[in-house]
Amino acid sequence: MTVIRKSVPRPTGVGVGMPSPKGEVTVIFAADVLTFPSRDANGVKMLGNVVLLTGAQMYKIYASPKSQKASFETNGDEDNEGFVVKFEGSHPGDSLDYNEFVQNTLGQGVILIYGKGCGDNQGKVLGSPCNPMKLKASFIDDKDNKKHTLAFEQSYQDRYVPGFYDGVVSYAANYVSVDTSLDMLKTNGFVYQLPSLAITAVITATSIDLNHGDVVSLIGGGGVAPATLASAVAGVVTVILANGTTWTGLTDAVINLQVFKAGATTYLIEQSRS
Repeated sequence: MTVIRKSVPRPTGVGVGMPSPKGEVTVIFAADVLTFPSRDANGVKMLGNVVLLTGAQMYKIYASPKSQKASFETNGDEDNEGFVVKFEGSHPGDSLDYNEFVQNTLGQGVILIYGKGCGDNQGKVLGSPCNPMKLKASFIDDKDNKKHTLAFEQSYQDRYVPGFYDGVVSYAANYVSVDTSLDMLKTNGFVYQLPSLAITAVITATSIDLNHGDVVSLIGGGGVAPATLASAVAGVVTVILANGTTWTGLTDAVINLQVFKAGATTYLIEQSRS
């Protein structure tokens, strides 16, 4: 990893050190991840969406907002330093649903996203498919409380701090398209599974109502003659690909495109591909 040096000025604004509002925590099972966003040259900002296997989905769990605590600290001897990433929170009561979550998450590697929403479009990602978080659960039922405490921690030191994530958090499964003419609508979500093709076809957007800055992901369906996406006008959008290189929708190949609205023209600009 290249080391980038930069100055860091005093933060601007009032109360930048105040705690931020916390919402529900997003849980992604590492085994469900098809592609995971890469990081930019500075090593923190994540590029693109977390894309899951077809049929998989993200989940959410309630943790009392004031109980949520995300942290990391450096650890290790000289030449062996890394970051230890943790997340803690409490869940009130003792519901069947929560006990089933604990039972079926024990030993499973997960990735957490917190802080996205509540007026903030950027969340933070804890863990990765190769070094996921693991649940350490506890429960108390006494005269003062009935609550579960959930703690997540990576099994190994990580070379990265938690990632800053502008991508999509959606609790629906991927949208499966029957052809390459896509209705890129909020009701269909942000991840589109393309079909397997015997005769190649160009990918186009027949309609789009996504917001400026949203990231949409396409998953290749493969076949004898996979679908293609080129730098060109593609239906109601104009596609701009890195270096003008056409993307081919091979089986499980993924491309992430950011929506950029410039007056009457909507662009889809490549962020990353795999």
